[in-house]
Amino acid sequence: MQLSSLRLRNFRKHGLSQLDFADGVNILVGDNGQGKTNILEAISFLSLTKSFLSASDSFVCKHGEELFDVAGKMISDNGVEYNVRVAHQISTAEKVFTINKQNVEPRSSVLGKFPIVILSPHHSAITFGSPSERRAFVDFVLCQSSRVYLEQLQTFRRILKHRNAFLHEAKISRKQLDNSFETWNEQFIEASANVIKKRNEFIQHFQTYVATAYEEIVERDEQPSLTYAPQISLTNNSSLFELEMLLSEELQKEKLRELAIGNSVVGPHHDEIDFRLNGFELRKFASQGQHKTFLVALKMAEFHYLKNACSETPMFLLDDVFSELDEQRAQKVLDLVRKHGQTFVTTTNSDSLDEILLYGEENKKFTVDDGKVLNSQLEYNLDNN
Repeated sequence: MQLSSLRLRNFRKHGLSQLDFADGVNILVGDNGQGKTNILEAISFLSLTKSFLSASDSFVCKHGEELFDVAGKMISDNGVEYNVRVAHQISTAEKVFTINKQNVEPRSSVLGKFPIVILSPHHSAITFGSPSERRAFVDFVLCQSSRVYLEQLQTFRRILKHRNAFLHEAKISRKQLDNSFETWNEQFIEASANVIKKRNEFIQHFQTYVATAYEEIVERDEQPSLTYAPQISLTNNSSLFELEMLLSEELQKEKLRELAIGNSVVGPHHDEIDFRLNGFELRKFASQGQHKTFLVALKMAEFHYLKNACSETPMFLLDDVFSELDEQRAQKVLDLVRKHGQTFVTTTNSDSLDEILLYGEENKKFTVDDGKVLNSQLEYNLDNN
């Protein structure tokens, strides 16, 4: 997948910006707060229909303006062109997403059509943070690669919301749960089993991708591992029926506690994904450098997994990543990602990248200053000649 052009109007700091991208590496350089990350955020709107920073659509609109829109031309691996546009009006909260001028509903159906992999400092929580960060990472990859899982996850979240409402009401009113709760309970068990089974299968498959990516980055004897750790004792071959029985038993054990706190304490929304290096828990024992390497390996693995699952090469977005890595790791990461597909990199200083890249048709550099974009590409990088 290639993004050949991008236009931003009233988007964050950008009043009106137009960029024509290279097929290889696109460097966005400028001081902090000038609008570099805004461009990556706009790309995520075209690919995911929303910001990768979890920002509200209304906050994305340039201050004082009523409407923002982002438009771009995507070209698939087999040469099909897509004119993609997303617009949001503040006063009506109306959001429109179109492909070739045709409105797309539901917008979630876009996921996986224009796959992207994003690596930014915000993602350090995947290895350092709470289990919810790791679940979000797994769900994000699965939702881009599997329409079935996306629908299963949406179903689970809807049922969980209803079940929690019943439990909360029972706690407040001090009344017994009626028969309608049992109906939601049955649906909850079925939906939970579907999510758990899919996540477990994914982790088993994804493990190989991570091991290969980690070896490419560090080239030494460190063994990463990933294990799905739900509240129930499943095996790699557990059937949906077995998972439903285990969930039913666990819910029965926790029934009084759920009634006491008015919330669901059992289910895939509490599960952990255990990251380890040489058998030791990453979050507790790894150095900062090992955390960074593990995260990069996860993202490289995500790239290759999505490429195979979506039959489309993802775009790689690297937001201020090189300030987080030492020079050797930074060069290794750039060498790896630019071999595979179109890459977008934000940085406050491009000197080290200028020494590696030959600017021209394959790679471009843009300077971003107070929401304005200058194409500062060099036809040739004399240092590389």
